[in-house]
Amino acid sequence: MNKNRELAGFGTVKNRAIEEDPNNAGLWFQIAFIKAKEKNISYFRLALQQIISAPNFYDFYPDIIDAFNQALIEVGMYQDLPRRAVALGFTYSLSYPPMNNIISFCKEQAKENAELTQLCLDAGRRIAKDSTLIQFQQIGLAIQKAIYQVLDDKEAQQKIELINSSLNKFKHKYNEAKNLMMFDLELQQYWFEQLKLFGEKKALKQLHTEAVRLSANPNYSPCRK
Repeated sequence: MNKNRELAGFGTVKNRAIEEDPNNAGLWFQIAFIKAKEKNISYFRLALQQIISAPNFYDFYPDIIDAFNQALIEVGMYQDLPRRAVALGFTYSLSYPPMNNIISFCKEQAKENAELTQLCLDAGRRIAKDSTLIQFQQIGLAIQKAIYQVLDDKEAQQKIELINSSLNKFKHKYNEAKNLMMFDLELQQYWFEQLKLFGEKKALKQLHTEAVRLSANPNYSPCRK
């Protein structure tokens, strides 16, 4: 099928991606989930190709937090700290598509389709490498692992498991700082600015450093702010 004709038939989701940010692999990643759920091989293939080749990778996570925060203001939730906590919760639960769709579809196709096998593998590598969100990086790793299971490449599977384990340890290391910011609006705002500027990993490191600095003050009590 001609690629231009494929693009022409992608529908509303495609149009939004093309018009708003056609060079963003992060947006095509979201489209790939939709097409995997629909089991639409042609458009799924196209989305994977765009994930691999698009020059940018932006996850929209800070924008989604902002959008939820603004929506909550508009419905009358004016207290900053609880509102932002709710916005973060909404964002976390809704911005991550169910990864089983794309993983299962890649694994299913890999048994019969050599082209999609390689596309899934390369897309998984791109996501794991260039996403600024740990959860998305882990989805990229899970896609790769699913393909390596089909290929019976145990050594590659072990390498993926080690990287994934390292990411889990990284997340757990900063849990206390993340919990603290739910009680301290200024700390939460600081984390959010770091997230927008540098992505999740560096934002967590900066948050931890700031939380340690604040906690060293015996008079610091976020619950009394």
